[in-house]
Amino acid sequence: MGDEKPPVNNGDVMKALGLFMHIGTIVAVNIAAGVILGRFLDGFLGTGSIMMFVFIGLGTASAFWAAYRLIMKSIK
Repeated sequence: MGDEKPPVNNGDVMKALGLFMHIGTIVAVNIAAGVILGRFLDGFLGTGSIMMFVFIGLGTASAFWAAYRLIMKSIK
């Protein structure tokens, strides 16, 4: 009797799954945009791979900031 679990609300599960998928998409798109922009600028400026690494870092920072804002918005 004490081992009974409360019923799972499928709406909550779907909201959580949607949030995780949205976060994954945000992270992937921001990092990919950093790679593409960095490679373009490296080719245009002839800087080797420097700009690609700079923009990968900026894309990663932007991705985590956007994910953080999305999570905080969904908590409220």
